[in-house]
Amino acid sequence: MKDFKEEIDKIVPVSHLAEEETIRMMESFATDEPVAKKLRELKLSRAQVRANLGLIAAYQEDVDYCSRCPGLSACQKDTPFHQSDLILNEGRLERTYGPCPLYLRRETVLSSYVYRDFPDEWLSLVPTSLSNSSRVKAVYRLFAEAVRSKSRPWVYLMGEVGSGRSYLTAAFANGYALRGERVAFMNANVRFDELKGDAVKRRPLFEEKLKGLESIPLLVIDDFGSEFKSDYVRDQIVMPLLSERGKRNLLTVFLSDYSLAEIKELYSTSRGSSIMANRLVGLIESKIAEVGRVEKGVENL
Repeated sequence: MKDFKEEIDKIVPVSHLAEEETIRMMESFATDEPVAKKLRELKLSRAQVRANLGLIAAYQEDVDYCSRCPGLSACQKDTPFHQSDLILNEGRLERTYGPCPLYLRRETVLSSYVYRDFPDEWLSLVPTSLSNSSRVKAVYRLFAEAVRSKSRPWVYLMGEVGSGRSYLTAAFANGYALRGERVAFMNANVRFDELKGDAVKRRPLFEEKLKGLESIPLLVIDDFGSEFKSDYVRDQIVMPLLSERGKRNLLTVFLSDYSLAEIKELYSTSRGSSIMANRLVGLIESKIAEVGRVEKGVENL
């Protein structure tokens, strides 16, 4: 056998450079803990590793890229949102692919939303991804109290544009969605106008949508007070929606530029309508522990 190998080597000389590269690659596999762990799990022999250098190197590159994940929106892999794995199939090493955990988490979150009126970039937010600043803690204290309360499960948050009130609430809503709970994060200006149009032109669809919003476990009304205000919107959409949620004590979050006194004034839309506006604001006041305020800050959220 030795003589035969020597004869072969005379015909096809062994490249010392190729051998050095082989050794270097095998050493890199051994010192790369995630890769080394996978090779140990598969119980690959040194000969099997040598025979599959390219396959293992590609797996190593994929694992390294994912360890420095730039986020789903910036993923530039040949197989975006997927991670590779190595398996033995009848003794043959093969590379397989499956969705990455971040992608699966995003899909879980997306499937939980009935309405999601915030940017795609916020889908990866969860409460634990936020800073531990005092203003973040103050907001999340209100959320925690509302979740625990049986009689005051609503939160009313005020804050200037750019204060981060929607950003913070999106992280809270995503955390809720990850548990498989249904969530509606709706922009008041867009969705109340949409509901008004449905009520006039597509009544059965309107009733179906309103019924869904009345019973959904978490409803976030962003930019509350920015919607077109009329007696009809107040009495046929906003008041029935909030009254039913109030009866059921369902978690509801309002994000607004306006104080409740200003909401009362804004919804006093016609002569004699202040009574209904008072009822609307009184209902909100009866279901919140306090009015929260998100202050602008220089630190990252």
